[in-house]
Amino acid sequence: MKYKAMINRSVALFIAWVIVLLGAGVFDAYFETWLRLNLTVWLWSGLIVLYLKKIPPPLPDANMPDVPGAFRMLWWALWWPFYLVRGY
Repeated sequence: MKYKAMINRSVALFIAWVIVLLGAGVFDAYFETWLRLNLTVWLWSGLIVLYLKKIPPPLPDANMPDVPGAFRMLWWALWWPFYLVRGY
């Protein structure tokens, strides 16, 4: 049963990442910027800070692929400098 929860969360995070990176890729193609690379580095840095500081982000629902929940988790990872300065 634990594998089903892990798979559902992974699928939700994969879908959220694809949507975010596709949006950044369209922006990159249209305006010739490096947003997708910068966004990827920024979000991974945020996820690492959340893990190292032991800040519990809102996890997607384990019973189904919860894409809005995955976006909430990425939203928390987006604000990682706040957790370094003020803590949790």
